Amino acid sequence: MDYFSALAFVIASVMVLHRRIFNPNRFITILFSALLSAFFVNHVNYMTFVNFDYGYNLTVNILFGLINCFGWLFFCIYFCDYKRQPYIIYCWLSVTSSMVFMLLELCDFVPIGWIFDAHALWHASSILIIIPWYKFIIADCLYLLGQAPSKSKPKFNRLSA
Repeated sequence: MDYFSALAFVIASVMVLHRRIFNPNRFITILFSALLSAFFVNHVNYMTFVNFDYGYNLTVNILFGLINCFGWLFFCIYFCDYKRQPYIIYCWLSVTSSMVFMLLELCDFVPIGWIFDAHALWHASSILIIIPWYKFIIADCLYLLGQAPSKSKPKFNRLSA
């Protein structure tokens, strides 16, 4: 379950990234999401019923993780105005931290005190990654709501971002 949920989270982030960068029409969004979803279902099927290949799974996760990370950094550089969107720093912080902490997953070592191995430390580090990520998501949604042409915007309590 850990292997599949991690990939599902990253693929969902790639879908959001696609929508955020390209802002395509509804058909393209549905097609792109359907293709990624079909890939995910096929991957889970293969891993569950054909061959549970850890190396293949790790390669797929790393590939989508890199697409996701470099995609969000690309978004920050080319699609954001740091004066109007200062919260972008949270995206930078989360993405670069996840890339550094990914080394824990890739470079295994003898458990510290025979308790904390690289995989356990990777999971612990994910707490540090997710806090700025959610701050970014909340602030970006609030920014997009401010850009909405609708006259009747939903009222949200502004969370500190």
